[in-house]
Amino acid sequence: MTRVLLLIPSATYRAADFVAAAKAIGAEIVIASDAEPVIPDATGTRSIVVPLDDPAAAASVIIDLDERRGIDAIVALDDRGILVAAMAAQRLGLPCNNPDAVARTRDKESMRDALGIFEMPQPRYAAFDEPGEVVGLIERIGGFPCVVKPVGLSASQGVIRADDAASALAAATRAQKISGGGRLLVEQYIAGTEVAVEGLLRSGTLEVLAVFDKPDPMEGPYFEETIYVTPSRLGASILEEIERTTAEACAAIGLAEGPVHAELRVDGERAWIIEVAARSIGGLC
Repeated sequence: MTRVLLLIPSATYRAADFVAAAKAIGAEIVIASDAEPVIPDATGTRSIVVPLDDPAAAASVIIDLDERRGIDAIVALDDRGILVAAMAAQRLGLPCNNPDAVARTRDKESMRDALGIFEMPQPRYAAFDEPGEVVGLIERIGGFPCVVKPVGLSASQGVIRADDAASALAAATRAQKISGGGRLLVEQYIAGTEVAVEGLLRSGTLEVLAVFDKPDPMEGPYFEETIYVTPSRLGASILEEIERTTAEACAAIGLAEGPVHAELRVDGERAWIIEVAARSIGGLC
């Protein structure tokens, strides 16, 4: 029987769906989480505790488990576990992404730098440390409007549009507070509709599972996730461009295996990369 290790943060709301999916294909499940389950699992599913915020140490715990029980696949539910999964799978010789590539998806500055090397269509951007620096960077990205965001958060947390110097400073101050400190990005605001791409990489080839429209206007100042609709209502030519751009962005970042969730802006017949994550879609999709 195939044995799958699921990396499940204790605070997630997605565990039940992943466990059900694994059981549906007849896989034996091992759950690795950052805390012991509050209620023991009556099904007999084995669980271990791993320090998700220390990926190297967490990977070592998984390696030790493999030596005793054997693991055939490692699946991370969300961003907190993806680097652990990559590091452990690489050491075990399982199909996986290079940990360096995964780390790029967790740091928006590193991701932008990697995409820039391959001249991918993306917003102009600049990184900075202190909120007061943001106004001096606006000319570099082409002026207002702009978008300010923390480099290390996901799910649109701390992503704020600004239309003038005062609102840019306020956005940077708020974004840094939300993230608990650390570097920020200021980016060119790309007008147009926003879409999400859900895909699966196998040996560097992207299979697109769905393209989601976001029917609510994504114009800011905040960009909260609301409704996703699929199949997309966009035309065949721009859908082809979206899929091609997503595949090329994955290659530029260095991703080659596993789930991909990407966010793009569509302006006419051009698709711009906003984010790429090495995980499946969040929410209740």
